[in-house]
Amino acid sequence: YFIFLTMTTVTQLPKTEDDDVNQKNINDLSDQLEQSCHIEGNFELIAKSFEDLNLKPEIKEGICSYGFTRPSPIQSRAIIPCINGRDIIAQSQSGTGKTATFVISSLQRIEINKEPIA
Repeated sequence: YFIFLTMTTVTQLPKTEDDDVNQKNINDLSDQLEQSCHIEGNFELIAKSFEDLNLKPEIKEGICSYGFTRPSPIQSRAIIPCINGRDIIAQSQSGTGKTATFVISSLQRIEINKEPIA
């Protein structure tokens, strides 16, 4: 498996009135998804916020810089098992955060200070 990473600097843009409206829309959409999803499984922990995930500061900053304050239903249930190296099967509608779940979990598991394996 190959993982390509690029480092970028995120510049915080000045806050506008639209930001509050956009954040409310994101939270409303998350609430609607939570109510419409049927999720089965044996989950040890369901994260209510990105703080609950104990993510690396750089990852959490990146997520928050895009205006996300809490994980979607699929993210709240799948990120922790993925970070812990468990195999999961997750299914949900397009646009609900499955790809972000994979990326966040993968980035969290990378140990940049560890010696390379030859």
